[in-house]
Amino acid sequence: MLLIKYYSFVIIFYIIEITLFFILKDFYENIILLNISIRSIFVICSSSILRKSVFKESRYFYQGYYFIAAINPFISSLILFAMVYFFNEGALILKFIADLMTSLLSFYLLKKL
Repeated sequence: MLLIKYYSFVIIFYIIEITLFFILKDFYENIILLNISIRSIFVICSSSILRKSVFKESRYFYQGYYFIAAINPFISSLILFAMVYFFNEGALILKFIADLMTSLLSFYLLKKL
């Protein structure tokens, strides 16, 4: 149930993030740096909503969240880089898969706080 609530809030930010990535990816040669930049902004922006709406009971949410938020864009981009290197699919599909994997890991870590 908590996972559904988490994704009901995250999806709002993610739709904006993926749309922005889709628009900007053709203007930047390095989609990995683009992904790190966009992902960082949206991970930080979602923190207060997630804290107030999903992780109300967590006493150390912000300490853990900002650590996770700092590494999240890099892990997502590393996965994206590996998938772009090994697979010849569209960047948008690979970004979605990389972000989903990172998001599930982030949720699991946040749940432990």
